[in-house]
Amino acid sequence: MFIAYLETAAGQLTIGLVDISKEELEGPLQPLDALVNALAIVRGPLLLTSTHTMLGEAPLGTPANLTFKYLGTRSVEFPSDTTFYESANAYLARGIYECPDTFTPADDGKFRAQCEYFQLIGEEQPDVVAPTLH
Repeated sequence: MFIAYLETAAGQLTIGLVDISKEELEGPLQPLDALVNALAIVRGPLLLTSTHTMLGEAPLGTPANLTFKYLGTRSVEFPSDTTFYESANAYLARGIYECPDTFTPADDGKFRAQCEYFQLIGEEQPDVVAPTLH
């Protein structure tokens, strides 16, 4: 399990990630960034007060404000951005975040993206903070 510590205007936010490798987190796609961007859209403004995110390994079950299971990445194509948002909402209804990572400009009006998929598997009270990792 990995824990990401983000400093926000509302205080520290911890995000637990399971079933994801260090290579996936450090690869050319940025799954954590895609998830944070999706959280800002879905859960309301998420004002980061620092560009530095601390990320470390932790034992499975370590408390975090939000814990997600990484489901992987895939390329998607929809007739329009509206149909993409409909798809994202259908995933959210099942507790899965469909997080666009990269976009391909489309002259034909289609929405093409590389998406990361995360399932919300745990949510702690905002005042429960994971222990600091060194």
